Amino acid sequence: MTTLVTGVFLLRSSQTLASQQTALRLKDAAKLVASQLDADAIAGLRDPSQMTSTAYQQAHAALTGALPDIDGIHYIYTLRKAEGFIKDPFSRYLFVVDGTPYNDKDFTAIGVVMPTSPSTDALHRVWSTGKFEVDRTFVTDQWGTWMSSYIPLIRSDGSFETVLGIDISAGKVVKERNQILGNISQSYLLSLLLTLPVAAIAGVLITKPLRDEQQRVQTISRLKEAETLALLKAKLSSSLQAAAVAHEINQPLSTVLLNSQLLLHQGEGTDLLPAPARDQLQNLAMEAQRMVTTIEKMRTLLRNVQTEHQRIDLREVARSAVLYARSATAASRLGLDSSGLEEEASGPAWIEGDGAQIQIAIVNLLRNACEALVEADVQDPRIGISLHRDGAHWLLTLADNGPGFRGDESDAAPLHTTKAEGSGLGLFVVRTTMDHHKGGMDLGCSEHGGALVQLRFPAA
Repeated sequence: MTTLVTGVFLLRSSQTLASQQTALRLKDAAKLVASQLDADAIAGLRDPSQMTSTAYQQAHAALTGALPDIDGIHYIYTLRKAEGFIKDPFSRYLFVVDGTPYNDKDFTAIGVVMPTSPSTDALHRVWSTGKFEVDRTFVTDQWGTWMSSYIPLIRSDGSFETVLGIDISAGKVVKERNQILGNISQSYLLSLLLTLPVAAIAGVLITKPLRDEQQRVQTISRLKEAETLALLKAKLSSSLQAAAVAHEINQPLSTVLLNSQLLLHQGEGTDLLPAPARDQLQNLAMEAQRMVTTIEKMRTLLRNVQTEHQRIDLREVARSAVLYARSATAASRLGLDSSGLEEEASGPAWIEGDGAQIQIAIVNLLRNACEALVEADVQDPRIGISLHRDGAHWLLTLADNGPGFRGDESDAAPLHTTKAEGSGLGLFVVRTTMDHHKGGMDLGCSEHGGALVQLRFPAA
């Protein structure tokens, strides 16, 4: 790519330099020849019969004599504007004195129209500027391809009726361009040969620290991945062992609870159980129920550790969570608005994750919101859930118009709760779920003054 750009630059530079040099040479030549011509005498030449006059012969000799003295010049001539009827815009100029030798087939007599085109810009401009003008590009006509220049032939009174034209062939300009291009290319190659070794050494010195830093970062990343994997394996091993213990405890404990409740039910309204025994049996059933509840909390936490990730649609998971919440919580009568899940329904919200675990987390948040609204006895209670793309993440937002969060709720430990009937698992389960999905949870205040929870999931 660099070589291509350099080649284009060199080509354009050589073309520019060649055109500039040609324009300067034409200007110098035009001024020199114009100084040898009698502008007043040439202005009086209007008819072919005057071609034998002294004024014409002198002007023709001066122009013809200049041809071999100016390298690359092929045509030299004088022109004037046509008068009277002009058949088209390209027939506005007439030959006065043509510097071509008389015996040349291209010799043109006085009064013959010089065909032009819109690209003959220098000839059109010289009449308005009254100074030397040169074509901006090559012009092709019946005689070939040229770059032409024109200079006014100023009369003794300061006016001008004729201009001197000089044509240089395109071949001459191309030859000069090639010479310049060759010189520039040689200079470029020489500088390249001198700078390449220096650039190579500098490149090594500059990139070595960068390569070393990159290797260091990669090493740290691999170590962190290994530590994370080992930690997850340890958590999984611990959770499996704890799950087995919980299961073994839960079996006999459930039997104790069931039997105590059965005895209390059978003895209700009779004298089969003395009052002290009934009180002790009620205490036993209550404590057994507390232990069963605690074990269920442990099992919920353990399920949250054991996870398998796969490609899932977060939008469908959220819809399922809303459907479950409407049937199993007070959400159906509190005004749960899930229309925000459909705002970007043009395609799935793909993530890598555990659908069941995420659904449990969402249901926990919806249950917490419902319980807070009921406990605070909020008038016209509302809960909203929405999903939208935020850069490289999917953002799931839940908001209500309840009392909002207390300052310490986001950092609460598992099994700790501020509610009379709470399990103490809601936010802890959600935060654990987001950790497992390399996401994040933010708590705040909704636009209605209630609680706001935002879950960020990396998009797949």
